[in-house]
Amino acid sequence: MRRLSSIFISAAVAISGLTLTSTVASAAGGTATIKTAGMVAPSSVPNAQILRVLRLNNSNTFFIVGIDTNTAGANMHLWKIKEDLTLDTSFTPVDLGNDFEYPTASNSSCIANSNQLSACYRIETFTVNETANTYALAFRRNLTASSISTDLISIALGNLTTGAITAKSTFFPMPDATSPLATTFAAYNASDIVGTVCTSAFGSTYQGASFFSGNLDSFSVYIRPDKSLIMNTKCTYSLSSGNGQNLSVTDHTPMGYFALKASGSALVRDNSWGTNGFVKTFDDPTKCAMSWGGSSLDTSITSNSSPKIFTVLQFQRHPRVTTHPYNNQVTSYNGCLTSGMPAYNGTTLMALTASGSVSASTDFATPLTPSRWIIDSSGRWTNTLMTGAGANATTSLFRLNTKGEPDTTLGPNGQKVLTGLPSTVTVNGASVSMRYFFMGVAATANETLFSGFSSTSTAPSMFNCNQPTNYEMTWYPYYLSLDNGLVTGFGTNGLGQGVTSQFSTADSCGGSSGQVQYVNSKGQHALLQVTRAIGSQPAGLKYIVWSAAAGVTSGGDGTGVIGGGSVGGRVDKKVYSTRLPAATQTDSALTVLTAKQANDLDIRTNTPRICVALTTSVLMVNPGRCSVRIIDEDTKKVIRTMSTIVKKSDVEEGTTLTTDEPIYFRQANVRLSKNAMAQVAELAAAAKDAKRVVVIGHSAALGDVSEYSFAISRNRANAVKAALVKAGVKATIEIVAMAYTQPEKTAKTEAAQAKNRRAEVYIFP
Repeated sequence: MRRLSSIFISAAVAISGLTLTSTVASAAGGTATIKTAGMVAPSSVPNAQILRVLRLNNSNTFFIVGIDTNTAGANMHLWKIKEDLTLDTSFTPVDLGNDFEYPTASNSSCIANSNQLSACYRIETFTVNETANTYALAFRRNLTASSISTDLISIALGNLTTGAITAKSTFFPMPDATSPLATTFAAYNASDIVGTVCTSAFGSTYQGASFFSGNLDSFSVYIRPDKSLIMNTKCTYSLSSGNGQNLSVTDHTPMGYFALKASGSALVRDNSWGTNGFVKTFDDPTKCAMSWGGSSLDTSITSNSSPKIFTVLQFQRHPRVTTHPYNNQVTSYNGCLTSGMPAYNGTTLMALTASGSVSASTDFATPLTPSRWIIDSSGRWTNTLMTGAGANATTSLFRLNTKGEPDTTLGPNGQKVLTGLPSTVTVNGASVSMRYFFMGVAATANETLFSGFSSTSTAPSMFNCNQPTNYEMTWYPYYLSLDNGLVTGFGTNGLGQGVTSQFSTADSCGGSSGQVQYVNSKGQHALLQVTRAIGSQPAGLKYIVWSAAAGVTSGGDGTGVIGGGSVGGRVDKKVYSTRLPAATQTDSALTVLTAKQANDLDIRTNTPRICVALTTSVLMVNPGRCSVRIIDEDTKKVIRTMSTIVKKSDVEEGTTLTTDEPIYFRQANVRLSKNAMAQVAELAAAAKDAKRVVVIGHSAALGDVSEYSFAISRNRANAVKAALVKAGVKATIEIVAMAYTQPEKTAKTEAAQAKNRRAEVYIFP
């Protein structure tokens, strides 16, 4: 199985023209360059405070949501700033409207009676999908009408280029079937979408219990390729009998994801997602579960019909409980309510495509806490797991294969313990505890490094929003090699220069999170912070970029990848005219003739299953020994014979190519399916700046291998070529017909031979 493997970075574009005041970077890298500025905001948002920041890789800007903090009931606004910390005037600031205004004491008893603002309002999601050119914002606030208080969630979907809202709606996040709220809060046009979703997915009753309430999780909002949204909901079904001390209660909490799409100016159910607009993620009446959002997306996917994994969902399981934690009058209880954090005893990971089909669902017998997923060069999803603490902490690499199943080639349950990683690192006399959670990747000529930040903090472990406390945090970047461990040559003992900022615990109240960390396209760690006037620290913005480790040439966040060659899109310009290197890798090419030599000489291979002869180069398609002959066109004399070993692992020699999963065809057919057209769209995007594209057609062999096999393999290659041209590919496209000489499967069954009716695309950078 192949995946796109050209550039192991996100959709990030190269950072250029930084106006930071630089210091001289050390040879080891890790030197911090810092720029500060006052708050940057449009004139339409006086007294602006930045609430959330997102990094837009494609446009090299920061996307901001902020508000006028001095005006009660002010609306939120969107704007953009550039990397030099100036306002991006090409973007017209957007007023999100009254659905996105802070509540006041006059319309919220929460505000009137509490200083714990995070309980009264907060931004729960601010996210983008740059490939879909779309953003989404979910804002939760507590409002009061007719002496009834309830939360409302307003969700906006908009165009990332202009900021214009394409659709928005307001929902009750926790509707109660016994207390309809729509009439009371009619002024806010809120609707009970949760009750509709739950009863349509699981019925009006579940295990004999009636639908009682639902919970809309607006922290977990994902943007699909077609600009629609998917969101998580938990549905509660309750059965009670008796009264007073004889009351018994049984409840069940199935869960799932549903989709919303724009319809006019509103958001409505999107039934193209999953089954009738819903994907059941937890449907076990014998257990309980909690959704654990925050999964990454493969934002390179351009079509909902793509067969690739779009996201990996996670939820933790725990046993049902028999003691009701909140009501002493409940003498008999069987359900999922617990006091504090449940005792989780298992985890389920579910890999989904953008259409809502389940690619894989795996139950683990122990709780897992994977953090940020990185999509590697083979389309596998990679993460880290940490157990224990301090000197006893263990870090494991955790990987899912292209179907979303645990990659057992790595180790049992897809896990491999990373040994030799220090639990603490000393920098200038300070001991820094290491937490190996990947936030991005960086490429050198020989390998991919995983990257992240460790930090020290004086923040209290618990705090009260009514009594804010000042504290400071210091960030230290690091790189990690899977082969050699922590890159100790970077900075000091493996940690870049520490940068300290001052904060207040009040920053965590009210939905503010003015900070973004990332790895840029140069493979450098970067951090943008919104700072308070604490001590000598000025209020405004602080932007830090650390110089990269030696040999790092590129990088990114590891999501939204169109593939990812771990050598950063290597192009080998050498012409191997006398001998091939000892080893090369699959999905690469070696040039063996110049254009002038190709006028008189031909390339032939004795091993067509391993390598394919082109006009001037040899294409490596499978592991094994590749044997090449150079032949005089006129005399047919063999001028020379060369060979190399083709490996799956990274090898420095050769041009790394962009490839994809094979495009499959039905029996005796050359037409492209819907899934195939989705693949072509992704390949066309990857070939935007390509110099050359090669399409190899193949056939099955249930009958005799004859001239017909070559003809249909050629026609399949031509069909893919035509689709690529129609999709806008300008590069020269060469086709090769292989008939049945390169079978994926050799069994003479229809199921096996279906894997051989295919075309493969190789894109030369």
